[in-house]
Amino acid sequence: MIWQEKLDTALAEAKEMAKALPKYLDQDELFWQMIIHTPEGDKLPKMTIGGLLERVRHLERNRERLDGTAQESLRQIEESIDDARSRFREAYAKFLQKEFSSYLHSWHWYLDDLLSGNGDALDRYPQEVSIRERIELLIEEAGKVGAELPLEKVKAEDERLRRIWSEGDFIWPKELQKFYPKDRYWWLYGKPRPVEDD
Repeated sequence: MIWQEKLDTALAEAKEMAKALPKYLDQDELFWQMIIHTPEGDKLPKMTIGGLLERVRHLERNRERLDGTAQESLRQIEESIDDARSRFREAYAKFLQKEFSSYLHSWHWYLDDLLSGNGDALDRYPQEVSIRERIELLIEEAGKVGAELPLEKVKAEDERLRRIWSEGDFIWPKELQKFYPKDRYWWLYGKPRPVEDD
């Protein structure tokens, strides 16, 4: 998950992704393979708008830990994204919609697994729920460019999860909790019940 990534690695990846964004929006591949040189060595992330935004959000949340040069790099990355939203609005919206659809399908398949009673799926929930977080990020971004998304499908998937939901403590590291208010990110506060107990 991106919030586990070292800041200098996230910055290197975000910088290259932001630079590649116009070219990315001018082709058809949703998950665009990149090779990025980072302080930890070469990385092979898949470029998507959501992947770029996740890295930027991770950096913004830790802005005070960045030195002056890194903060300036982050500012330039943010400007590049703003520019792409404006100049390539239609393509930007199209890729947001495609990525949203891809992650919604992944979340649906995971919930199918969960609702079938697969214990392994239950154990994987803290990792798999990052898909739902990405969906939420894409919904937020779509509002900035007027991209229409089938939000009723997200609501339907949420209702499926609520059928087996047990409220509880925040499931990710405590330092992240301030970024995820319970009323909006309820699916990070608790865990699914085993289906046989429902």
